[in-house]
Amino acid sequence: MALAKPEETSREVFEQWRKNNYSHIPLDKFVYVTAVGNDKENYTGFYVNKNTPYEDNIFKVTAQLVSNGIPPIYIFTVNSKITDQNRLKQEVDVWLQSLDLTREQIDELDIRYQ
Repeated sequence: MALAKPEETSREVFEQWRKNNYSHIPLDKFVYVTAVGNDKENYTGFYVNKNTPYEDNIFKVTAQLVSNGIPPIYIFTVNSKITDQNRLKQEVDVWLQSLDLTREQIDELDIRYQ
């Protein structure tokens, strides 16, 4: 984020940052979610969402917010670029592990393959 101009208040800077990064979460819920702590450990779907869309030569993954409650709930859609579905799932798993997710966290995600 760019440095604030002297005439900007910290509230204005915060609002712009929130708008750019987390506009899909109402302010009251945003404050709660960010105050709780580590997204990756407490809100895995929210954490993975921040790393989408993601695309490589094997798949593309996008996220869709389906509930903006606490925690927010996402569906992750994987569009395959290959025909081997076993390899596709392995590659998605490798990507999720590269985000430093545990097996339990990965298994909790709602991932849909197309």
